[in-house]
Amino acid sequence: MVTEFGPKITKSEYEIFRAVPMSLNYTHVAKKAGFSVAYVSRKLKALKEKASVHGMFNYDIMGLKQIGILADYDKAFVEKEKIVKIPFITSLYHIVSGKRDYIWIEASPPVDQVKPFVEGLQLSNYKVYSIDHRFDWRPDTSELTYYSGGYIVGDIDRIPEIFEKISVERQKKEMIKVPDEIDLWLIARLMRYPFTKISREAETSGIRQQVASYHLIRHVKPLWTYNVVDLKLDPDLVPTKLFTFKTRGEDESVRLAAALVQVPYIRSAFTSEEERDEVIAYVTIPGSLEMRLIRTIRSLEAVTEFEEIGAIEKDVMLRFTLPYGKIVGGGRWVMDGYYQAIKAMSSEKSLESYEPLYEILTIED
Repeated sequence: MVTEFGPKITKSEYEIFRAVPMSLNYTHVAKKAGFSVAYVSRKLKALKEKASVHGMFNYDIMGLKQIGILADYDKAFVEKEKIVKIPFITSLYHIVSGKRDYIWIEASPPVDQVKPFVEGLQLSNYKVYSIDHRFDWRPDTSELTYYSGGYIVGDIDRIPEIFEKISVERQKKEMIKVPDEIDLWLIARLMRYPFTKISREAETSGIRQQVASYHLIRHVKPLWTYNVVDLKLDPDLVPTKLFTFKTRGEDESVRLAAALVQVPYIRSAFTSEEERDEVIAYVTIPGSLEMRLIRTIRSLEAVTEFEEIGAIEKDVMLRFTLPYGKIVGGGRWVMDGYYQAIKAMSSEKSLESYEPLYEILTIED
């Protein structure tokens, strides 16, 4: 059974969405979707009202480790983070669960600096999830996602079928190559919006167009993996909830995470290195469908238990790009900017005189 979801769109808009994940310019989207470049350009600009598009990159090759942190809510930390933008934090949310409040942070610190990075944040009662396998919902590859009657729809009832047949290969470890300052300048812009006109950005930033193009083709494109399409929904009507699932073991966890994102109601799901029988997922599902999803998950023998961690409150929904500037040097990540940011968070006086060694762009949902 299929059910409508998200903003109403036309069939041509859906075909454009399907072409977006594996495209880095309007021409690529136009060829895949079968439309003119001019039409695609107009449509994608108009579709910003219905969905946000962000570039995803291979953090492992860059020498970064994706982590999630769940901690007690700290209003002062949140307010200062809005100003400081601590390097390597890519998202920060306010999670509510009954009378309890939490901070949920996704970050990508240098792989050899994870412990000092987390400790430096000085959060209370925190738990760290080192992300092993991560999967995102994609309109081009998700098997249980369709277009019907003006809406993107998902077939929840078939999740067990996909879970049984899905196979996920572990990616081979590749040699770490830390990006340079220009690479990170480009990555930040493509994370914010992958169809950014780089020549215009380069001219504004004082970077020669030939230099920007060289770095884009030779250094940045090999690090790019795909683009994520996030449908825009009213958080009051359809809040995003963080769920945790326990399985019988690592293989089942990886397969479950991969199966969940086949429907558009699961934005992303990942497994944890600390507890390999665990899956964390972002669930954004209309209330009328939530019980169907719960019954479907309950029917899976491989899932031993699951629970809602909490719902994302709309007052704190922050997303950022990777930092760029004086954050790399000599082929390695430099933590000076991070410790500078932590110091700025320590007092109002430090915050007032704060002049960061790096820059970070805000990603708008």
